[in-house]
Amino acid sequence: FLLAVDTEGNDPVVIESALQTLRDHKTEIVLFEYHNAWVKDPSTNKQYKLGELTTKLEGIGYECFMPGTKGLWRITGCHHEEWDFYEWSNVLCVRSELQRMQTFIKGLDLSTRFQ
Repeated sequence: FLLAVDTEGNDPVVIESALQTLRDHKTEIVLFEYHNAWVKDPSTNKQYKLGELTTKLEGIGYECFMPGTKGLWRITGCHHEEWDFYEWSNVLCVRSELQRMQTFIKGLDLSTRFQ
């Protein structure tokens, strides 16, 4: 049902390694942290970016959102490079195909998709 990742900057590594499992088992919700520890993985020197990770999650059926002060902001399908600001935030990703999740998100989504 839920995968919650809080690995002090290793969140993108964990999510990328779990993509096949997430696709196969259709985990309904993925929650992870985004922050300045993402800038580079010291073991591989890879630069992790939020847009790249959410694009991979979108490719297996997820929509991702960041919390705002009064609801959620959709970042799937509309991410811009300038949003890679490397400050702390949580990211919520939900299976796009689940009607009950879409109904729940619709009440919180501040993006223009539901306007």
